[in-house]
Amino acid sequence: MKSNRLLMMLLVSLIIIGVVILINVISFSNIEEIVINQLKENQLTETGFAAKQIEDHILQVRDELVTLSKFPDIETLDINKCSGDMTIVHESIEGKISNILRVDKDGTVIECSSPIYSNYVGINIKNKEYFKAPKETNEPFIDNSIRQGFNRQIIVSAPLFETTEYTPYPNFLGQFKGVLLSIVEVNTLYDLYIHPIADPEKAFFLLINLKTEETTLKSNNIDEYSAIKNDVLSEKNLNIITDFNGFGETIITSSDIILGSETWRLIVLTPLKNVGKEISSVQNRHLFILGFVILVIIGGFIFLITVYQSREEVQSKLDKAQVTLEKLGIN
Repeated sequence: MKSNRLLMMLLVSLIIIGVVILINVISFSNIEEIVINQLKENQLTETGFAAKQIEDHILQVRDELVTLSKFPDIETLDINKCSGDMTIVHESIEGKISNILRVDKDGTVIECSSPIYSNYVGINIKNKEYFKAPKETNEPFIDNSIRQGFNRQIIVSAPLFETTEYTPYPNFLGQFKGVLLSIVEVNTLYDLYIHPIADPEKAFFLLINLKTEETTLKSNNIDEYSAIKNDVLSEKNLNIITDFNGFGETIITSSDIILGSETWRLIVLTPLKNVGKEISSVQNRHLFILGFVILVIIGGFIFLITVYQSREEVQSKLDKAQVTLEKLGIN
């Protein structure tokens, strides 16, 4: 009887351990897919957040220029020394603008706020779209087609009108007095918003103009958009895993940036081979937990068996004592 009970306990313990192992093996076989899907969803969220930050940054620069253009004393701003002191400007606005250039009605740059752009002073830009557009439409304008050497620049411009007092809207009826410009370095946008989500050692990115299909900014180790566009689907908000351009299975996510009449797209690509450590880390952690659970179960059953054997031994001694007492006629 005693051996049968021990056998039953061992059998039950083996069944429980087997069930735990089976469940974890099934889970382990799916864990890579689960981790990859989680990485994909995280990348999509981060891509959308970065795109929204870039959009907000540029639109805020535009709105700040419009706000400045409504002040009647804009012509008295002491920015003609190109000293880089934006204190007087940031006392009136939140401060995404890092530089200002003022252009007169004939298209000549006459003032700047930063020594970095002092070489612009004296240049005539009357034929540039970022001067003509605000002059002809009375609306602010964003031009992302500017290339300064190897660097990309975004020039935001807003028209200036003659005004004698602050108005809630630009004084379109006043005489055209020129434009205000602010230059946004694309590399600055990369440092602020793209670099935190696109680790150069693991991921690639593209910032493109959807209308012109021109690449505004990209990782060094990836081709221009025009060369790989057939490998990157044109649907909105990519969220796929596909075999991409020799990189193997790759997570591709995207988010659009709406800037007035233009639409840009931020695309982030992460080859799965570059995130193998993250997947292996989760798998190893899973195996460690499985081993720990099995050891706990085995230890628990050893403890129960030990307790059971001890109780059987005590019971056996009590039975013998009872028999002895009966023989002595004490019971």
